[in-house]
Amino acid sequence: LNIPFLSEISLGGLILSFLHLLFCFIVGITTFYSENQSGSGYWDSLVTSTGQVALMNYWILFLPSSKTSILTWLTNVPFERATKYHKGIAVLTIISSLVHLLVNKRQNNDILFSFAPSDEVIPVYGFFAFIFSCAMLLFALDPIRKISYELFMLFHHLYIPVIIFIMLHTSSSIPGLIPGIILHGFDAIWKVYSYYKMRTVEEVSINKSNEIVFIKMKIDQYNKKFIRLGSYFFIHVPSVSNREWHPFSVSSYDSQSDTITFHIKALDNNTFTRILYKHIDSNPNTSTKVAIYGPYGSLSVNLLYYSNIYLIAGGIGVTPMFPIIDDIMINKSNYKQLKSIKLIWIIRNIDMINVFINRDHFNEITSDIETSINYPMFLHNQVANYKYRQLTNNHVGDSKADYIHVYYDIYVTSKDSKTKSSYSKSYIFENICIHYTIQYQRPDISAIISQMNLNLKSNQVIGINNNDDIEEDSHISKKQLINKRDEKSCILVCGPPALSNDVTKHSISNNIDLHVE
Repeated sequence: LNIPFLSEISLGGLILSFLHLLFCFIVGITTFYSENQSGSGYWDSLVTSTGQVALMNYWILFLPSSKTSILTWLTNVPFERATKYHKGIAVLTIISSLVHLLVNKRQNNDILFSFAPSDEVIPVYGFFAFIFSCAMLLFALDPIRKISYELFMLFHHLYIPVIIFIMLHTSSSIPGLIPGIILHGFDAIWKVYSYYKMRTVEEVSINKSNEIVFIKMKIDQYNKKFIRLGSYFFIHVPSVSNREWHPFSVSSYDSQSDTITFHIKALDNNTFTRILYKHIDSNPNTSTKVAIYGPYGSLSVNLLYYSNIYLIAGGIGVTPMFPIIDDIMINKSNYKQLKSIKLIWIIRNIDMINVFINRDHFNEITSDIETSINYPMFLHNQVANYKYRQLTNNHVGDSKADYIHVYYDIYVTSKDSKTKSSYSKSYIFENICIHYTIQYQRPDISAIISQMNLNLKSNQVIGINNNDDIEEDSHISKKQLINKRDEKSCILVCGPPALSNDVTKHSISNNIDLHVE
């Protein structure tokens, strides 16, 4: 939505929220009318209708909270987004339960804390469920959760007595609670299986200047079968925490060796990522065992239908972008519409690039850049064996439109780099042209996305900026020019909330398809 405080909410999310509120309203009104028609008084009808709305919210509340949620399975919604729905429904559940409690107190104050059944309801168990739910919500607040994730997890397991209390409160709640119970039971079974399949990682290391943990590990046939672009896994490291599982995007996948990698940024003190970083730093020669389950998630846009793909990442947010570029290079024949893919990567210091380099694969590439970094660096095992050569006009010539152009636009934002000059170079292999540019400044996201929109409306090949190249393309047929005007573009963004919000706002205002990771 092109509204500052709603820019993180997708149109689909807004529609889903509206439908949920509408459904709550309809359930409340119809229940009130039915009870009133059957002879119940105004306040008794209000007690029943508000209780039904609260109960319905409890039913829905347990669905997106499960990692095996039918919501995430059917829609491929990322767990983080499903968690947002879960939080919203939790707040609505507490509000509707509070309204039901206050109305009940007004009408039935003398039996509010009674264990005696009243109209097939035992009131006191509803009160217990409400108190426990409030405790769960309190310890799920960000300030508390960030200080002690273990405490958050401990109190979040109060959902078990909450379910029991709701069932004791009214037996009519049982059918609606069964789906959530089944999903959470399946979660528990999968966790036990994941513990059984726990494996020692093949490689683990840290990058101290950027405080990033690198993990490389094998995956089994199930993981391999379902892994997709945009996939993430839940990771559990027993030597760091006995209870915590956290989602991390796959930074590379090698189908030949059945290995995946993760790049995990250490965040605030007392967080799982910070403790993991300190653990690896303190025990560099100790084998690390990791349990994973997944994969979950996928892209909300089908990249096969786009001519131009823009990947915008901030810092460690680049991790889900590299598998996309790898897949295009390895399976380029599948991307029949694709003309160009551009990674716009915003980093604080140039050393961040070193985190994603495997120098052994690029011995044939030399560079005169002052950091002595070998380029192109953003390729993994399966594409690193190709023979690269520096790109010149003779290599491309009049047929440049037949090539897929891969652009790496890196923006370095640290203060000490402002005096440095930009750097660029290009390479080619088969029918893929690789261009990379390093600029020591902040990108203008608004201008970049607006330019994308202009390019879509023009007959220029994206990425060609000099007059000579434009003249070389002047012989392109009218049909080709029409096809270029019909090209579609999309944007994928992953990074800090400010960057995601900015990209979302400008993408929507320019009518460009968007996926937020």
